[in-house]
Amino acid sequence: MSHLIPRRRIAEASVSTPQIDPDDHLYRLLGAAPRDLFGLTLTRAQNLCVALYRANPVANRLIRIYTSYTGGEGFHIVGKNPEVSAVLDDWWTSERSQLAEWHPGYARDYALFGEGVHPVSVDTAGNTTFGFIDPTTIAAVHRDLRNQMLLNTVDIRSSADTGITTLNVVRTDTDLSSPTVGLLIGDVFLWLHDRIAAATRGTPLMLPILDWLDAYDQVLWEHVERIKVLRAFFWDVEVDGGTKEIEKAKADWGIIPPKSGSVRFRTPAMRVKAESPALGAYEDVKSMTFLLRTLATGGGVAPHWLGEPEDANRSTAESRDLPVMRGLVDFQAEWRRNMTRAARFAVDAKVAAGSLAAVLPEVEGGRPVTGSERPTRELLEVVVPEIDAKGVERAAASIAAVATAFGPLEAMGAVGIDTIRGVIRHLLPALGVPAGELPDPDDERVAASALRSFARRDTGEIAAAVEEAQRAAARRA
Repeated sequence: MSHLIPRRRIAEASVSTPQIDPDDHLYRLLGAAPRDLFGLTLTRAQNLCVALYRANPVANRLIRIYTSYTGGEGFHIVGKNPEVSAVLDDWWTSERSQLAEWHPGYARDYALFGEGVHPVSVDTAGNTTFGFIDPTTIAAVHRDLRNQMLLNTVDIRSSADTGITTLNVVRTDTDLSSPTVGLLIGDVFLWLHDRIAAATRGTPLMLPILDWLDAYDQVLWEHVERIKVLRAFFWDVEVDGGTKEIEKAKADWGIIPPKSGSVRFRTPAMRVKAESPALGAYEDVKSMTFLLRTLATGGGVAPHWLGEPEDANRSTAESRDLPVMRGLVDFQAEWRRNMTRAARFAVDAKVAAGSLAAVLPEVEGGRPVTGSERPTRELLEVVVPEIDAKGVERAAASIAAVATAFGPLEAMGAVGIDTIRGVIRHLLPALGVPAGELPDPDDERVAASALRSFARRDTGEIAAAVEEAQRAAARRA
């Protein structure tokens, strides 16, 4: 029986038991869209997700996998201008928001609730405070009537149900007469996972498998109870004769089980053996394997990621990982978009306060890059944890191929050092090597030397260098 969606059968429809409210399952909060989950149903789903995450090992593992690849080790925000970097570092590490500590939890809660509600406030100096509101306190979400994909405001219930607080969803200011035109303004970020276009609420990541998680939990506990029974046994004493002989055997043996190492004597007319029940645990294992595979499929991961390695060697496991990687990449990209928008809000707040110029150049090697001037909010990049380690190897092979190809071309004079330098300077930052680690753009000898150095190294050495540069960047972040 589903915990969330009532299932009516013919037998149930014929029951004439009176109900207090026969259409209770149709209840929906005022302001909810027709295709949203029913208000109480969504809250119950979110609460069930949290409960299963805390108590169910499969649910816990599933959420931790997604959290590790979104807000785990390797996540950092890079500013492409020192002034922007200073703003981002203050926003990330300050006591106001404590994002360095709480960010992994926000990523986890986004997967659990399918929604992220983060209020923002700005002081007179342009310092942004980033907070959190429990998604279960959302009373209603109001959309733009002319474009219902846009969310205008969100109503939040107070903890004591004393009233409703309406907050403006963060958006870009389009008022040409406003001093903040083109900048992000608002009171709250509202992030909705897997939102249907005609809906106003998100979808918890584990919603499709909640009932299956509960079923797996029940089967697992029943299997544990069965194992306890299987370990139990009793002594079956068979005696030739009738009641008289049985009573004599009781007097000789007693009814207390013999201790280990004790000695007992019996005649050929008495047979003693230990009996244990046969409860068919093998079929239970097959059933649990089937349920676990269903959970892995619904949760978007491969079965061997949840500890189910049956029928999976290295080759089949890697081939099964391909669609899983795509799902993780999509979820990771969604979280990157969310955090990019939040970081841009922090930068825009400084611009609006006059503490930061609206347009700045990109800086590499301590020097501004000519012609790189653009809106300050665009001079940042959100870097998420690496999903596929093979990507580093492929990237290293690409570097080796480029270096090998450009070497002879440079010797023949077919390409200039500026072209070579430009290719390398665009290639390495894409692999996570910070721009500040690259050679001085005006030092042609250093650039040429670096190119020849790459041409002499094999792919494994380059991959190791790339990984070390990525780890160093993560430590600095």
